[in-house]
Amino acid sequence: MRVLIIHDAIAPDARADEKDLLDEVELVVGSLRNQGHEPEILAVGLDLAPLDDALRRGPRCVFNLMESFGRSARMIDVGPALVEARGIPYTGCSAEAIAITSNKPLAKRLLRAAGVDTPAWRTVAELCSEGSLGPGDWIVKSRWEHASVGLDEDCVAAAPTAGQLASMIHARFGALGGGGFAERYIEGREFNAGLLEGPNGVEVLPIAEIVFEDYDAGKPRVVGFRAKWEPDSFEYAHTIRRFDLSPADGPLLRALARSRSSAGMCSNSGGMRASISASTHPEGPGCSKSMPIPASLRTLASCSRPVWPESPRKGSSTAFLPPPWSRQGSRRPPPPPRPRLEARSGAPIHLREAARPDDEEAIRRMAEATGFFRTDEVDVAAELIHDRIEKGTASDYRFLLADDEQGRLVGYTCFGTIACTVGSYDLYWIVVAPDQQGNGVGRRLLQGTEERIRSLGGRRVYIETSSLEKYAPTQGFYRTCGYRLEARLEDFYTPGDDKLVYARELTPPSG
Repeated sequence: MRVLIIHDAIAPDARADEKDLLDEVELVVGSLRNQGHEPEILAVGLDLAPLDDALRRGPRCVFNLMESFGRSARMIDVGPALVEARGIPYTGCSAEAIAITSNKPLAKRLLRAAGVDTPAWRTVAELCSEGSLGPGDWIVKSRWEHASVGLDEDCVAAAPTAGQLASMIHARFGALGGGGFAERYIEGREFNAGLLEGPNGVEVLPIAEIVFEDYDAGKPRVVGFRAKWEPDSFEYAHTIRRFDLSPADGPLLRALARSRSSAGMCSNSGGMRASISASTHPEGPGCSKSMPIPASLRTLASCSRPVWPESPRKGSSTAFLPPPWSRQGSRRPPPPPRPRLEARSGAPIHLREAARPDDEEAIRRMAEATGFFRTDEVDVAAELIHDRIEKGTASDYRFLLADDEQGRLVGYTCFGTIACTVGSYDLYWIVVAPDQQGNGVGRRLLQGTEERIRSLGGRRVYIETSSLEKYAPTQGFYRTCGYRLEARLEDFYTPGDDKLVYARELTPPSG
């Protein structure tokens, strides 16, 4: 069987964790050949044409070893997504699961929603609305990167106020790969568990404890970059993974296994390969992170069944070969509903940014009158304008409101910046009163919103809507306004109701 192995293109100045990928490729190639397969290797760079050409030549399956795209883990799902689009079976998690679980704050929200304990966390955007954080240490981590990139003991510190914690995150942005967040640091025991999903459900592989030998009392117990990738460092030599746990740990391990299984299914239901890290403290185990394959290959290495004779060295590839999985996207319960959109095509209106107290009730009535929104979605619309009325310019939600000649509200948009991006904006809502649809109110609102985003330094606008037939006019409206369909998330809102993501690049302001 011809198997295409895809991996990141390795730069000349690559770090140790990036170069290690070449060892992984060598091990996988040897294993495939020993089993009678015909491996083909492709290093994937920013130009996807070579990958597309290779897929069109028809490999039986793809072995996915991509751990980033263009040296950014933020785009780790790009390669697998193209493989999915071409209908080729491939190993590991789906592109959707990889994308979601690689975004650590989002993964933690999913874990918490699934009932799995996870330490408290804050993003920079969330810190903007907080003051005192109370006592206790925080650990600053990369939002996207894995392999402990940018992580060391200096990432652990107390930050009693939101401003101090935000400054800590900003100070490490470069080392963290351009995006970070903070998590409560828990002093306790640390465990790793590998998860494999097969025909009989989820298998929890042997649980390993990370032992920090000879660490001084004041030295944070952190599995940082040095512990993984610098053999001459104290941390590398004194951070040990062991499986010979005490029988007294039985109840704890069973609790971890149950917790980890729930965490993994939250990450990717329907074909999962994942690594879970957890810490324990007197109140019980808490899940710190959930990583999909391939990003967790190294962690699984020491507890997987081997397919080659050599024992993998510390930090090297996993020692198991998962069977090919055909991927057409994962399924999971949808998150809280995102607003969907309504608009169409000229009438005398006045646009304003200042919200008035009576706008809350007017927006509620307008959203209900369209017949497009559920009751909970209408409540969200009212809550957002209430937030703007109450907080003014301190609110994260900006509005552009349209009044007719009699001063009646006939439409509005709600928009805001996308956290941890530079110049990217979400258009959350665009709503037009039913008796004004087709009169150009929606187009005026959209154009006015784009002008305001451009004046704020925005460069891209993203809009989400439903794939249902009744939203076909909405989809056509966006296309005629210059928006491209850039993503489709299957069964996102409900089974059969996909989320469509449209985007447009804004031209810089003249002068």
